[in-house]
Amino acid sequence: MSTLIDQPARTEQITEATQRQRRYFRSLRRSASTLLTLSIGIVLCSNPWTSILVIGWTFRLMRRQIFLGWWNQRPTGEESPLDARIVPLDDHFPAATLPRWLLCERFIETLRRNRPDGSPPGRWQILGRLPIVITSSLLSNLRWGILALLCTILLTYPACVLWLGSWYDGWNNSFTKGYENAFVGAQAGLFAHLLFLVAMVYVPMAWGHLAASGQIRAFFQFGLLARMIWSNGWLAAAYAAIFSLATLPVLALRAAPFAFALANPDDWANTEPSEVLSIITRYQIAAGIYLFSAFVILHLFIARLYRVALRRTLSRDPWIVSQLPVPIRTSLFQLRLVPEHPPRRGPFLRMIRWSAQSTSNLFALLTTTILWFTVVIQIYLGQFLNYIPWAGWLNQPLIHLPCLQVIPSGLG
Repeated sequence: MSTLIDQPARTEQITEATQRQRRYFRSLRRSASTLLTLSIGIVLCSNPWTSILVIGWTFRLMRRQIFLGWWNQRPTGEESPLDARIVPLDDHFPAATLPRWLLCERFIETLRRNRPDGSPPGRWQILGRLPIVITSSLLSNLRWGILALLCTILLTYPACVLWLGSWYDGWNNSFTKGYENAFVGAQAGLFAHLLFLVAMVYVPMAWGHLAASGQIRAFFQFGLLARMIWSNGWLAAAYAAIFSLATLPVLALRAAPFAFALANPDDWANTEPSEVLSIITRYQIAAGIYLFSAFVILHLFIARLYRVALRRTLSRDPWIVSQLPVPIRTSLFQLRLVPEHPPRRGPFLRMIRWSAQSTSNLFALLTTTILWFTVVIQIYLGQFLNYIPWAGWLNQPLIHLPCLQVIPSGLG
């Protein structure tokens, strides 16, 4: 009798234990997957070509971050997982997981997707889909990486190329004693600083716009993005401050080989090439850990700021919604995040508000520019400590390719 009474309790205990076990294995599997994802990212940061995939993976993660934030801010207030259907033009959007490096995020779902007439796919059709789903994320990462890198290069390379030329011209003048032409290098350098500052005030917000829209032309919506930056100047200043701080370890990493050689020059002269290669490889892995982490965190931070900035700008000027790219506009309307009627104020209040806001925005813009100039100082300081002929000017690891290639071609 007692056995029959205890039976439901035992069944309940077994069920709880089973659920606990499943939760444990699910958590373990998620941790292992995250660790594997991060490890692959770190390894990819050791080579300039593979680091393009890191850029693409990061922008896909930014895209998820932006839409997930808007999803959680929708007025319904319901707590539910992100519905991938609100993210247009991306059938493989990773709604619940991190973007993958190689396999499609919806591997099984894509393989078993019904035909257009609603019938289940045959064996040969599933086999035919295998190459696509196996390489789907790899191709997405590559496409996004090339897209984002090209857009960034178009706006930042005028300054980088001028830096390269001004440095070369400056040293030439110094060695050949052509003092009557000494101003050429200096003036080119100053003009490059100006171009870089203007570009970097703009580019981070454009990264967020590109990630949300997935369209190249969105990156060059100068009027819309300038309005967003002007209206949210202190957000741009906060990003510039954090970026400048994050660049300090990059400066240390760039200067490290110089410090190693300076500490024990005789030991390095007698070291075998294989041992040097081993040390440099370990150094690059350490650099990859920092570069990957900093690159991803900085981009996720700007994704968050972009998300906030766009909604703030919309609340002040709802008419700009017509200028937004279709994917963003459609999602915002679906989530009911576009304000229909801006707050109406009297002319006096509007004048006071405009004056206060313009003054604040002006100071914020000035602060942002000064903070980006500290990044320029770090770039120059890094070149003085450890001169890297081309990549030192043309690749800023937290802006372009997240990679510090320091292995000499003879050793690699």
